[in-house]
Amino acid sequence: MNSKVLFMILKNWKISDLLFLKCVFYLFKLFGLATTSIQTKPSTSRFHLPLFTRSKLGQIYNVILAIGISFVYACLIRWTIKHYEHHIISRSHQAIDYTHTTMAMITAIFVLLVFCIQQEKFLNLGNRTVRLGELLVGFYEVQRPSKQKTLTKHVKEIYIMVGMTWLSIFVTTETGGYFKNVVYFSMIYLCNQIITLTLLQYSAILRCLQQILWFVNENFLQFSKEPCQMDKIKIQFSKLRELYLSVCEIAEDIERFYAKPMLLCIVYVFVTLIFFASFITKPMVSAVVISDFQICHCSFRILHYVVALIILVKSVTAAVSESKRTGKIVNKWLGDCNTLQVDPKIYHFSNYLLHHNLHFSVLELFSLDGSLLMSITASITTYLVIFLQLQE
Repeated sequence: MNSKVLFMILKNWKISDLLFLKCVFYLFKLFGLATTSIQTKPSTSRFHLPLFTRSKLGQIYNVILAIGISFVYACLIRWTIKHYEHHIISRSHQAIDYTHTTMAMITAIFVLLVFCIQQEKFLNLGNRTVRLGELLVGFYEVQRPSKQKTLTKHVKEIYIMVGMTWLSIFVTTETGGYFKNVVYFSMIYLCNQIITLTLLQYSAILRCLQQILWFVNENFLQFSKEPCQMDKIKIQFSKLRELYLSVCEIAEDIERFYAKPMLLCIVYVFVTLIFFASFITKPMVSAVVISDFQICHCSFRILHYVVALIILVKSVTAAVSESKRTGKIVNKWLGDCNTLQVDPKIYHFSNYLLHHNLHFSVLELFSLDGSLLMSITASITTYLVIFLQLQE
């Protein structure tokens, strides 16, 4: 129950895990989702935890990347118009192709500009999350069950699954050896990577918060099993309460930061799922012939975004469930204590847990939970039927 707890947590991390997390950070940086830098000088933190610092180069890189995507998009539009002039292609197909490509470009550029302009907010959120480690001091040393996954393991599974779908997409991409096709797919896949990594970054951060909440809950369980000695509990309870409230405050700020990027990303994913689902089902209502190779490619594109959405929803559900578990533990513990000895602050905290539910939504338009998957599935089915009728 001293400062060795955090040290033991950091010590138990394998070097490969730390290296992996660092690689993930630079992957985000490569695609413009981390305009900050990792502090290289010794940290002022008591445990020398690395903090994030401002980076002008990161902001400049995002601006250049956004300009580059815009330039390539403008060139592609000109090439596409010329291509459609020399080929007999339905207007509906042209409109869908233009819409899909434009949405990818707009969403990617918007995300890049958000991380560029709001670097200070992102920096603040990152450092506040890191500093939560300072609040781990003085808690019980909690043994993690063998079945429970660590944060690093969660992140590894996320990127392995999404990486496999991306590899399948690349393998099944047909460029025909034409330079314009290579440029087109390069631009589209760059935008898609930015969109997908935005979803995965949000998921990884939520998993981090869920791990901290689990640590809080396990400590609540530990001292709830001990004899109810208020003098001893007050100090421990105050620290746990501070940690829990800090996590909730950061969670609300994270929700606000990602709200607009999430809105565009999820709308783009929704349109993409309709687009490729219609492409696969088109031969059912028309004489269009699609090769097995093209069907595989479209199926992998659909699978890729479905996996990303499921990962996001599961991460949100895990964080919310862990938050609800706190209220159950505290209320059960209060029931076992002598009510005459209980500090009023504990009752206030119990009421707070009763009336405050941690949740994650997008501008209060829809929640990022299981209902999102059901809504998207129902909407895709409806719009797909309408789309196929228009194709007839």
